[in-house]
Amino acid sequence: MLLFAAHDPGNKNKIRPVYEHALSLGHEAQFLDLAINRGPMEFANARKLIEGKETTAAILGSSSNQGEWPLIRAFKEIGVPTGMVVDIGTLSKIDSMTPEDFPCRFMVSNKGCYEEVIRLGADPACSGVTGDCHLEVLSNLVEPDESETVREHYGLPGMLRPYPSSAHPSPKTQSTPLFPYLNRCPRLT
Repeated sequence: MLLFAAHDPGNKNKIRPVYEHALSLGHEAQFLDLAINRGPMEFANARKLIEGKETTAAILGSSSNQGEWPLIRAFKEIGVPTGMVVDIGTLSKIDSMTPEDFPCRFMVSNKGCYEEVIRLGADPACSGVTGDCHLEVLSNLVEPDESETVREHYGLPGMLRPYPSSAHPSPKTQSTPLFPYLNRCPRLT
């Protein structure tokens, strides 16, 4: 079974399309909303939650309250591969964690965020720029919004276009869609 978990609404929105795609491919998967089920935000409760479950991988958001970290630690303790989706920047999401705490894979929204996780000690081979699900709507518009406001919000310089992340490959993007990225990561399949 694949476990997807996140606390903040934005993080739930980022991993939900991948969860739904996993279900559409026939994978057994569970989506855990940590804003409703707060118990696993403490390590002892996270351990209890996953005890006896046959989880093959966990894909988690990166909320500013660090609510997903106890699950990452609990899964790592029993050898279940973990992946974390980090958007825009690390801020307080991972900067207080040590590389020993890090998930097996980081899937980040942009190059700046990629550079941040690497500076914090993440293995470059275990980190990838997957884009941002919020940009899916922008990219599907007949005339995509490439305004300075969008560029500034996502840290995109000059003529670089916003590009989406989704569960499905798109010839219009230069990002690696999340689900195929997970499939290429041997420890997450």
